[in-house]
Order: sequence, then C-alpha cells, then structure tokens
Amino acid sequence: ELKVNFIKACELVSPDFECINERTDFKFNEQIHFLISVESPSHNGKINLVENYEVKNPTKQVVLSANPKDNFYFEKEVITQSDTILFKDFFVINDGESGEYVANFIIQNPMINKHVGVAKSINILN
Repeated sequence: ELKVNFIKACELVSPDFECINERTDFKFNEQIHFLISVESPSHNGKINLVENYEVKNPTKQVVLSANPKDNFYFEKEVITQSDTILFKDFFVINDGESGEYVANFIIQNPMINKHVGVAKSINILN
C-alpha cells in the first residue's frame, strides 16, 4: 500500500532530511519547506515515485500549481517489499490574503498504478 506517514511544514529541511523548526505560521515572501515521509511497495526490486503539489488560498482558489514539468521524480532499487522514502520541497507565497492556506501534495507510484494525496494546512500572515 502506498501511504504518507507524515508531512511537516518547516523553516528549513536539512540535507539529511531533518525538519528544522517545525511550525504552522509563516509570512508572505518566506520560504515554506516541507518534509514528507512516504511508505511505498516495491515492484521488481524498484520503487519509482513522482511528487507534485498545489496550494489553495483561504478562499479555496489555487494560487500555486506545479506544472508536470516540475514533478519531482524518485527512483530507488530495493531488496525489500517496501521502503520509506523522504521528500523535501518548498514554495513561497509572495502576496495575497492572510489566513489558512492548504498545500495538497500528490505522490504517485506509476509502477503499481497507485497515488495518494495529503493536505497540510499552514497560516500565512502579514
């Protein structure tokens, strides 16, 4: 089963995939980093994952939508039936209305034709 173990919003994600200063409140023009842990089954000794996202503002309008050309691709050879994969990503909201924004992340495993979505709410304030 393809599943998201957790998603964290952070001030920064280190090169070793550690969330530095996990929080829910951010400001406009600030980088908002995410750490995502995904459990994925393998297929023929490989795991292939694709990650993408969109962000909606407090009135539910999409304000950021990553193009398919911006997909993040992950490929790994494994000897186990499944493995935990860590992703890191970030975005910046330059302006808009203060309030709750929702980042919707989509993780796909095309080798097993499965996908999972997970939403993370954050507050962006002036």
